[in-house]
Amino acid sequence: MDLVICIIYIVTGGIWICKNIKLDSIVSPTNWRIMFIKLLMLFMIPLALYIFFYFSIDFTILYSIIS
Repeated sequence: MDLVICIIYIVTGGIWICKNIKLDSIVSPTNWRIMFIKLLMLFMIPLALYIFFYFSIDFTILYSIIS
């Protein structure tokens, strides 16, 4: 189920990144910058969630489970 959610997130993000982009126009470098900024925004939410859950683990409980 997690894999399906990840695939849907990536596909919808890709559609969002390419929305209203015209690569044959005069301002094509600006479009590439907008696409890059959107790509960074797309990966900020999963990165923030990963950092939150990674550092929210109580390491004393984890250490007692391991040893």
